[in-house]
Amino acid sequence: MKTLSQGIIPIFKPSGIASFSVTSAVKRKLGVKTGHYGTLDPLAEGVLPVMFGAATRLSEFFPKEKEYLAELTFGIKTDTGDVKGKIIETAPFSSVSLEKIEEKLPLFTGNITQTPPIYSALSVDGKKLYKYALKGEKVDIKPRVVNVTAISAEGFDGEKLKLRVKCGSGTYIRTLCEDIASSLGTVGTMSALRRTLSGGFYEKDSVSLEKFLESDDPYSYAVSVEDFLSSYGAVILDESAVRYFQNGGVINRERVEGYAEGVFRVYGNGVFLGLGKGFESEEGPALHPLWHYNGE
Repeated sequence: MKTLSQGIIPIFKPSGIASFSVTSAVKRKLGVKTGHYGTLDPLAEGVLPVMFGAATRLSEFFPKEKEYLAELTFGIKTDTGDVKGKIIETAPFSSVSLEKIEEKLPLFTGNITQTPPIYSALSVDGKKLYKYALKGEKVDIKPRVVNVTAISAEGFDGEKLKLRVKCGSGTYIRTLCEDIASSLGTVGTMSALRRTLSGGFYEKDSVSLEKFLESDDPYSYAVSVEDFLSSYGAVILDESAVRYFQNGGVINRERVEGYAEGVFRVYGNGVFLGLGKGFESEEGPALHPLWHYNGE
């Protein structure tokens, strides 16, 4: 069985467990440190990229676009923004139609303003919002701008609306569901959520958590860091610069074959070393390590 010291495994998280539970299970299976890109609520299922080894430091290089299939149930509003919460408001919704829904959806594309839900992992003053909620403490949650690339209605039965949403990081689908219902003159809550794209990995690329944990060859589902970063160009260090780069040192351009400004995969002695960025320093053009593997 081939093993990797670092990489990414696109796990399909089942509904009913926390994202942290998934990374913990992968950690126990592989025996290495793990982290995940993009938290999924316990209610939600879908793609959860799990990084292991030195790849846990790669989050900033993941593609930001995500895609979701969501279900919005009209007529009820809960304290958590989904059906797992306590109902705090009800309202009639018989006037809602697919035609009216499709008229309103364009209002929720592009850069839009959202107020994050208090039952979320977002931190305010160093404390996660859901911890304020659990203690009944008030907190000032500031609205913020998020980006929704596309949104469409995939089906409506008079009570439940199925939505397909493509969006950037930081978008709360629970809040989006509530805001869409409000624009239609009623209330609503998210009743189901499935993430089909995250960090560049689609649902078809992912493996179920159960299948991964039962596998005798778990690394067969892993994507190497080199392959994950294959969209970047490449530069080559001369032999004398390899160890310096691996220790986080800045390399002057004379020691970099193919040097240019921008972000590049870095190679030396015939092997992949990491990711670097060409930039202008006070001493002249140089390559700065962004991510490197040093044998940890």
